[in-house]
Amino acid sequence: MMSERRTRQEIFDAAYLGLAAQGFTQSKSDQFGCAYRGAGGTKCGVGHLIPDEKYLYDLEGLSADTPDVSEAAGLSWRTEPLAIDIQGAHDGHDIDCTVSPDQMRKRLADVAAKHGLTVPQVSA
Repeated sequence: MMSERRTRQEIFDAAYLGLAAQGFTQSKSDQFGCAYRGAGGTKCGVGHLIPDEKYLYDLEGLSADTPDVSEAAGLSWRTEPLAIDIQGAHDGHDIDCTVSPDQMRKRLADVAAKHGLTVPQVSA
């Protein structure tokens, strides 16, 4: 059986490019604050790793390193720490935290540096 696991760079690229495509806006829901699937079709960084056919509403409110989210997002114990950092870059520090697009770009660049990854180029 061939592994479907992505490299750390592939995971970061998917999250970063997904967030870039939505203008680095936070994915929010009234019930959970930041959400894997939010208003207007937005997704959080880890939400961009979860294919629609594997998304379940029950994942909302769970951390990226919980077994159900990790499985849906195709993470492994080696890539969960990166996903947690991507989640933090998107979510901020608490449920009411608002992260501006500029802050999110900076936080994601910090995540890339921490994990030895390259920030993908995004066309203007």
